[in-house]
Amino acid sequence: MAVSHEGDFDNAMAEVTAAILASGTDRIYSVLMAAGVRFSDLMQSRHGPAAYRVWMNISDLVDDPRGPRSEEKALFVATQAAREWQTLDTRSQQVVDAYFARWSANV
Repeated sequence: MAVSHEGDFDNAMAEVTAAILASGTDRIYSVLMAAGVRFSDLMQSRHGPAAYRVWMNISDLVDDPRGPRSEEKALFVATQAAREWQTLDTRSQQVVDAYFARWSANV
């Protein structure tokens, strides 16, 4: 029997985006790192690897020495990505694919 990871992925995105929107600059980095852990367990889902990259790329705004090293910037970008996700029609694979393509390129 095949295991479907898509329901787990949907739940993870809902939980992660809610946690991002509830966080502040003092918590955003830990929320993003927890998202990375969560999506590292969902690499078998269709968009698990893309979600992992998006949230980890945003966390780089805090911890990458070549970046701004700014929790404020990370919170701003993560909030934009989370709000956009929450408004998507996630039943449309084309819409979801476009979201991840855009956020993978923009972070």
